[in-house]
This record gives sequence, C-alpha cells and structure tokens, in this order.
Amino acid sequence: MTDDTQTTTAAPGEGSDFPQSWKFDEDGNSVTGTYLRMDEGTTSYGSKPIVVLDVDGEERSVWLSQTALRSKFADELARRHASDFDPGERISISRAKEKKTAASGHAYWPFTVIFHNAPKRDAASILGIDEDDATADDDGEDDGIPF
Repeated sequence: MTDDTQTTTAAPGEGSDFPQSWKFDEDGNSVTGTYLRMDEGTTSYGSKPIVVLDVDGEERSVWLSQTALRSKFADELARRHASDFDPGERISISRAKEKKTAASGHAYWPFTVIFHNAPKRDAASILGIDEDDATADDDGEDDGIPF
C-alpha cells in the first residue's frame, strides 16, 4: 500500500458515503477548498480521519492517512484551542514533489497546509497565559519574583 491509497470497506466516492477522494498522484500535488466537515473512514490500517472540502463546487475527500498531514490539522486545532474548524474556511493542502527521508530512514511525504481564515492568536495565547490567570485579581501579596 502506498501513502496515497486507502483500502476502505467501500472505495471513497464509489458507492460509499464519502465524496470522491483527492488523489495527489492523479489530481495534482495541491488542493484548495472550503471546509465542510471532518469525517472518518476505515482502512486496512484502522480508522483514518478525512477532511471534506468543497473544491470548485464539488465535495472532495482528503484522507489524512499520513502522520505528517494529520499532524498539521491536529496542531492547528490545538493552537486554536478548538474542537473543529469553521465551516466555510479556506484550506490549502500541498504535497511536496518528492518524498523525504527522516533520520530514522523512513521515507515520508512532506505537506504544507495553509488555513487561510485561521483566527489570529491574542496576546494571552501568545504569552501562554491561561484565561483564569489573565483575569485573576492581584491579591497584593509578594510573589517572590524580583522584578
């Protein structure tokens, strides 16, 4: 099995509940669309996340089977402190032209993902201040920090 092929209980886009899959080898190394929803499908390697995008008026499934790609989406949600992406936000996914080799010797596809409408982080988030910390009243006690 290659990185771009999924074995599902029903082939995506062919009699299954999934829109047609974006196949990087056939459809191109880049796809841009508006986020519709997150789904999951079963492969011979277990359940895998699927992002469904509206690409030029057509629903397309992008399987997040590769760890490098899945991590981009997980990291973005963690950065936002959110449980989902906003329906209608534009997302671009690009796969490199060639695989890279990790220090472990494992070959992988590098991906770039751009979340065009991602919310900007506020100052408290950038500084790592918890919401409770940012709104807590100063009790006037010395915290022992000399500055």
